[in-house]
Amino acid sequence: MTPIKQLIPQSKFILALSGGSDSLSAALYFKNKGCDFTAVHFNGNFIPQDAITQTNVEKFCAVYEIPLIVELSDKVYESGSKEAFCRDERYHALGRACKKLNVFDVVTGHNLQDAVTSYLWNVFRGNPDFNPIPFETVFESPTFKVTRPFLLTSKAEMAETVPTEFVTEDELNQDLTLTRNWIRDVIVPAIHQKKHFNLNTVVAKIVGKKLKKFLESREKLDRV
Repeated sequence: MTPIKQLIPQSKFILALSGGSDSLSAALYFKNKGCDFTAVHFNGNFIPQDAITQTNVEKFCAVYEIPLIVELSDKVYESGSKEAFCRDERYHALGRACKKLNVFDVVTGHNLQDAVTSYLWNVFRGNPDFNPIPFETVFESPTFKVTRPFLLTSKAEMAETVPTEFVTEDELNQDLTLTRNWIRDVIVPAIHQKKHFNLNTVVAKIVGKKLKKFLESREKLDRV
């Protein structure tokens, strides 16, 4: 597993720990590298599975001696996009944790398969030149920065490093009424039935080119 090292914070940071194989794999990587981080798990109390996920995350962090904070949702879903609601609540929770710990950096386990899904989403919306997933995003009130160093690492490669007894994949990921799930679980497999179409390779090239430009622009800012 080879993350983009330039995107790994050099000081204490938070790792968003969902309980899926991606974030657990990231946690083990950073633990083995001796990084100074605290895992933050968000329990949205959105579906019954959320309580099980929290329990598994707590067991995982206890076994591997990883500091953990659990943030709970203070809102109840009423209407609109389930995906947007959960995403917004999760980032609000990460912001609260950053404020508590006086930490600026947050790292996620987003990987190449997430980038593939986002790439197709952008294509369907008529924006093929968009970066599939930003390498970093800055949020305000409170101010914190999210970085995604695993965008060139495959989900399968990350899953290999995690004991399966701790993994809880979100049940909402099986809901094909959510566009992102439909793209990932229906459209991508249909495309890959054609052996000469490999979206992983295509999107990895795109991400690689975007990364080069991103790092170059960041270096210019650092020199100013």
